[in-house]
Order: sequence, then C-alpha cells, then structure tokens
Amino acid sequence: MNNKKVLILFDGKFPGESAAYSRIIKYIKGLQENGVQAQIVSPVPSKKIIKNQVFEKDDISYSYMKDSPFFNHILVNRINIFLMSFYAFYYCLKQSGNQESVFIYGFGWLSKFLMIIAFRFSYEKVFIEVNENPYSMEDFRLKRLTFISTCNRWMLFNTVFRLVDGFVVISDKLEQLVSNYKKKSATVLKIPILVEAVEYPLSLKDAFPETDPFIIHTGSIYEQKDGIISVFKAFVKASSKTDRNIRFIITGTKSKIPQQKEIDTILSKNGLKERVIYTGPINEEELKRYRKCCTMAIVNRPENFQNDYNFPTKLGEYLIAGVPVIASNSGEMVKYLTDGENAFLVEPNDSEAIAQRIIFILENSDKAKAIGERGRMLALKHFNYKNHGKRLSSFLTGSID
Repeated sequence: MNNKKVLILFDGKFPGESAAYSRIIKYIKGLQENGVQAQIVSPVPSKKIIKNQVFEKDDISYSYMKDSPFFNHILVNRINIFLMSFYAFYYCLKQSGNQESVFIYGFGWLSKFLMIIAFRFSYEKVFIEVNENPYSMEDFRLKRLTFISTCNRWMLFNTVFRLVDGFVVISDKLEQLVSNYKKKSATVLKIPILVEAVEYPLSLKDAFPETDPFIIHTGSIYEQKDGIISVFKAFVKASSKTDRNIRFIITGTKSKIPQQKEIDTILSKNGLKERVIYTGPINEEELKRYRKCCTMAIVNRPENFQNDYNFPTKLGEYLIAGVPVIASNSGEMVKYLTDGENAFLVEPNDSEAIAQRIIFILENSDKAKAIGERGRMLALKHFNYKNHGKRLSSFLTGSID
C-alpha cells in the first residue's frame, strides 16, 4: 500500500450525473483500490452549506472551496466564475504545503494558472486532465476559433501547460497536442474511456415496458457531437424498410437544441414522431435496464474540431453492457473497434450506411448479440478502470518519493 494522498480539484457538480463525474468517480475508485487516498474538492455546492463541511458518498469524501456562490442569479454566472478563479487561488494557497500531489480536472485557464501558482510556493506536483480540444466548445456549440477562444487557447498552452508536471489525456491527438507545449520534464499518461464491470442480470428485463425493438441514446443529443440529424434520417430510412415497429428511446428530457425543430419536422413528415420516446430523468438502475433491453445503439461522431480529439464516454457504457454498437470509423474509436468483429463501423454522418446496419441487426439478432458480446470483452480488456487505476496511482504518486 502506498498510503499516499492526492488532492483532486474537480470543476463540476459533485455528486453529479455528467460524463466528467462518471470519469472522476472511476479515477477515485482506482486510486483508492491501489492504496492512494483521494480528497476531492469542487468549487461551490448547489445550495449553501456549513463552512468547511466534509461529506461522504459511497466511501468517497468530498468538500467545497466555498460554502455558496458569490451571487445566486444565473445572469451573473460568468462573474461568479471569474471571482471563483481568485477564490480558488486563495483556497489552494491555504492548502499548499499539505499535499503530496494535486490533480486538476476542468476549470478555465485562469483558474488553473492561479491554482498552480499557489501550489508552486510549496513545490507540490501538479497534474491536469485534458479530455477535450481546449476551447473548441461553448455551451455545447461547436465553433471555429474566435478571437477570444484563440486568446484563451494561447494562454492555456503558453502559461498553464508550461507549468504542469504531468498530463492525463484521453486520446492520441490530445497527447500530441500537449506534447507540443509542455515543459521537457513533464510526463503524459493516456487513459482512454473508462468502464466498470457491472453486472447486467436477466432480471433487469422483468416487467420492462418496451416490447418492440429499440435504439437507445444516452447523454447529449447535439448535432456537432452526435451528428443527430443523420442518426434520425437513418432511423427514418430503416423504418421504411422493415415491418418491425422499431422505436428510438432517448434517456432524459427533450432538449432545447437548435436542431430540435428540424428533428421534429423529419419525424412528423414520416409519421414517426410517436416512435421517439424521451424517458425523462431516470436513475442509474433504470438506465441499466434500458441498456440491457435495447436492441442497439448508435455513436455517430462527425469529424470536426472537437470530435477529432475526444473519446465518447457513452461508447464504453454501451460496450460494457454488451449492446451492439453502430459507430463512426473515425477519431479515437477506430483505434479499438473493428467492423463486424466488435462493432458495426460506418462513415460519419452516412445515414444510408447507418440504416443498413440497423436493418442487419434487426434481421440477424444472433450475429448482432455475438458482436455485442465481443464488444463487451474489448471494453473489459482496454477500458476497465481497475487496470488504469493502477497506472494512474503510479503516475500521480511515483514521482513524489
């Protein structure tokens, strides 16, 4: 046992439901299982708490830098973020000298810069996570670099990256990006999407309300990330070529996205609006039921400034559940998936090819299930958090002795 400690500064809702939260939980589990004590701290809670209060969930201790936001109105959220950068510096300054290593997940370049400077006074090692192409997105809108985002990237690459002792990245392209700017002594660890070998017993199908075959979609439904228009076009084409009453189930609520009107028009025009179901908010157990009972999932990733660098968390969630997956033959995914072996690969946004794979899965259930099972085995081999937890614990603590 190492009996070492890592302070994790997480810029997200904790506890939460996001992909970032799912990833950080697996990091913490992996660290703890390898004898590393992880202390997680987020900026502010969703509601006011007692100052310096420490909470616990599933054997994970967490706390907050500040007991409440500076302002409680959504219109001044950017002011909150700006002020929090300096408060984070103050918080980290108080923590400096008491840490063995610090791992920063999220935050803008200014917050990162100030937190790193605070820990530099006591020479603690500082590591950061990079799992997206920095500043390629704003409020889930893809953008080619504006003047402001260009400035933000320059500051991140030429100030923050020069100070960091180590980087955890999720893809080869991000590793290349980081290597262009990091200091010579800084190290880089690639950790792909992570899964947990959870059980999906047959009892999950008991009294399941959906008897027709259905496609499952979890998480975001944004055009730039998910190519959702092409997915719905494929759903329409496949529905016209089969007598099966195939449905499309989306976990969560109907999103207020720019493409929603176009999606509704596509579905209404083809008489399929009633076949698309939004579940509303559901818990993890219900989500497992939907994954266990679904017929297939589609991970369509258009090639763009964001997707070329990231690695979709939902792919791992589908694979570990044994779901037959139709995926784009692009980005980081293609380094692991093989068409017809552990997934069905198609060109990004090719609605005709996606529709053909949908029909194949409907008409070849046994073959599809076998491919889904091989996908599950691939996930266990390459994405199991237990394997990467050992690597991460060595990475974050190995240079401290």
